[in-house]
Amino acid sequence: MDSCEVMCCGRGYDTSHITRKTKCECKFHWCCAVRCQDCVEALDVHTCKNFKKEKNKRVRHWGAMGTPTDWVVTEDLTYATVVQADAS
Repeated sequence: MDSCEVMCCGRGYDTSHITRKTKCECKFHWCCAVRCQDCVEALDVHTCKNFKKEKNKRVRHWGAMGTPTDWVVTEDLTYATVVQADAS
């Protein structure tokens, strides 16, 4: 299981490939201007998927200490909330 899968609590994730334009190699010129280059950077952005709204669906989550905890997804009108499952 990779770190994105752990961070997303087993829900899965989507990966988007984007390019970002930033200012770089900025230099101060006396007096009084700053001139920069335009740099383009390719990035992968990982976004966690939402919980599916399936009532009573069990989800396994690994805590910070590496111990698994079972959770149950419950539904109310428009939001899925997560509550800790009974130990039984």
